[in-house]
Amino acid sequence: MQEEKLDERGGRTIAYYQWTPLMLLLQAFLFYVPCGIWRRVGDNSGIDVGNLIESGQLIASVQMERNVRKKIVRKMMTQVNRSVMQCSV
Repeated sequence: MQEEKLDERGGRTIAYYQWTPLMLLLQAFLFYVPCGIWRRVGDNSGIDVGNLIESGQLIASVQMERNVRKKIVRKMMTQVNRSVMQCSV
């Protein structure tokens, strides 16, 4: 029974399976492109994103006095404002 079905196909191959590795490769490439763009733009923006993230995580995870928290937030705001002012000039 299986042989009859193979003979009915007439030796034709299924072409779309040949494209599967290429499509997976394209998807992988498109997955990493935004990360590369983000890193390039982030490095040239003047904002230390890593430092901002660390400060935000510190504020979120640690119980601290209100004035210490305000100092950290003010420092973060100053850094962002400084970079925005440089971009607008």
